[in-house]
Amino acid sequence: MSVNLSPIGGAAAQFFDNNGNPLSGGKLYTYAAGTTTPLASYTTSAGNVPHTNPIILDSAGRVPGGQIWLTDGSVDYKFLLETSFSVLVGTFDNIPPAVSGTAADIVYLPAGNGAVATTVQAKLRESVSVLDFGASPSATAAQNSIALQAALTYASSIGGMLYIPQGEYTYDTGLIYTNNGRGLLIEGASTSNFTAAGGSILKYTGAGNAIVFNGNASTVFIQMRGVTVQGTANALSGIKLNAGWYFKIVDCVVRGFNGTGSSGVYLTYSIGNFVGVTDIIRCNFNLNTQHVYWDVPDVNVVNIDNCRFSDHTYGIFQKAGTASRNVNVTACVFDSTSAFDIASYDGAQNWTITGCYFEQAGALDSPRILITNGGGVINTAITISGNTFSKPIGTAGQTLIYVATCDGLVIENNWSAYPFTNTPVLDRFSVFTTGVTNYRISPFNAVNGATPYPVNINANINYGGYDNAVGGKLYFGSLEFPSIVVASSNANTLDDYEKGTWTPTIEGGSSPGTTTYALRTGRYTKIGRVVQVECEVSWTAATGTGLIALTGFPFFSIEAAPLVLVASNLTFTGQAAFRMFANGAFGYVYAFSSGAAETNPLLSANTSATLRISGSYTTV
Repeated sequence: MSVNLSPIGGAAAQFFDNNGNPLSGGKLYTYAAGTTTPLASYTTSAGNVPHTNPIILDSAGRVPGGQIWLTDGSVDYKFLLETSFSVLVGTFDNIPPAVSGTAADIVYLPAGNGAVATTVQAKLRESVSVLDFGASPSATAAQNSIALQAALTYASSIGGMLYIPQGEYTYDTGLIYTNNGRGLLIEGASTSNFTAAGGSILKYTGAGNAIVFNGNASTVFIQMRGVTVQGTANALSGIKLNAGWYFKIVDCVVRGFNGTGSSGVYLTYSIGNFVGVTDIIRCNFNLNTQHVYWDVPDVNVVNIDNCRFSDHTYGIFQKAGTASRNVNVTACVFDSTSAFDIASYDGAQNWTITGCYFEQAGALDSPRILITNGGGVINTAITISGNTFSKPIGTAGQTLIYVATCDGLVIENNWSAYPFTNTPVLDRFSVFTTGVTNYRISPFNAVNGATPYPVNINANINYGGYDNAVGGKLYFGSLEFPSIVVASSNANTLDDYEKGTWTPTIEGGSSPGTTTYALRTGRYTKIGRVVQVECEVSWTAATGTGLIALTGFPFFSIEAAPLVLVASNLTFTGQAAFRMFANGAFGYVYAFSSGAAETNPLLSANTSATLRISGSYTTV
């Protein structure tokens, strides 16, 4: 029979009367709890020799044989203690029998209404610590490799939590998780600040992948939180996500994977044909060649939020010949001394890059955001908005954002702190595109007194304003043209805009003479080759001879364009009019009557008058 030591009088116990004297010859009765039904107790752990009931104590008040063993079961006991004269000393009721010494036999009842009882063992096994399998900051790399893999394998088999306590665990054989239809949470004590002391650090010194999650081309629910994965230039990647759905990396640090082609997080598949729904949140990536990289053609739903990327060749990198859908990069910080922060070499579809900050030590020599189609897969539905770029462009011809072969592109509400000048820098760009259709692009907003770099859209440079090509329409806000016009041969291109004032002058057509003025005002607006002018000139004396000539127009006219004339105090026959002189920046007043030849009023006959002229003409 299975028995356990009694909690009352179990081993070498001594009983006393109420005066503190040993209970010589005392009687100890054992009953079923709450009754007077005798219930046996036993002399040894074998459970085969019952005590007398009552048990008669010896002269020292002890149990004969020194031990009391009770049935290992669900029946509680009642103990009744008397003196040798049957005087009651005490009653002890509802005493549970002792149970076996393993956690599997101890009941655990969680708090709260409706809670379901389980065992202590089952409760403790809901989470697993790497320490349970022998991993230790003081263990060798070989020892930790075995222990960490054993812990990962067991935790994945039960679909529980694998806890990595604070410490640095060096290992040299990559860890492998294989999906068995259960989820897994790996929990550590790190924060996303890689400079913070402590944390849970998996320090990988091998040449492969530090940890691989094999999704087996099916749905998995894998989350790694609060873990630092640290590698060397010899390693391939820190975290490899292979063929599956629902990977989540939160508050982690991945650093030091800086060999040729090495990656911090690597999305791929060697089985199946997809990687989907990957969330990377509040993580810190440092000193990796490629922080987040994928090289397969069907990556769907990647959300990268509130992460920091520093010291990299590529921050987020999609290889040529691949494609990805629904990639969202939000509120991230990029800080590197070279190459690209975000680069897609093919098939970026429905990408959104918003609220990010792009920093660099020194002037940059390559785009911060590069989206092209090196493998021939067109890019579609790209939005880049609300980002800030804080460094100047160091090389002529370079750009902050480069997009090629894209149908559906929105770039707006971005900010730049460079260059610090009021003069546009025309040989480098905020945005450079080629082969884009259905786009809406606005030049960058300026901060700190900067004048943003211009935008080059399909080889058309926009120096300010808003460019919307949807439906073939253009909408401009504040648009600045260079002071020196570079004429375009394209009939659909506006290459100049200018407005200002000019001073009208009255002269004689034969000899200019001297004119005394009461009023001289003139304004003009030039749009492309069309000049719109208006002026008012009033004079009180003039010594010139010949026709009345008005000079001082802001631009030459290539034709004898008629302008509207309103005259006061002018002597003429018929109707007064004004005509520009072809290939000149001046014109003459003339008069005409029905059925009669034109006549020309003379200045000598109009030494005081007022002319008001408006209209437009074409210049070179």
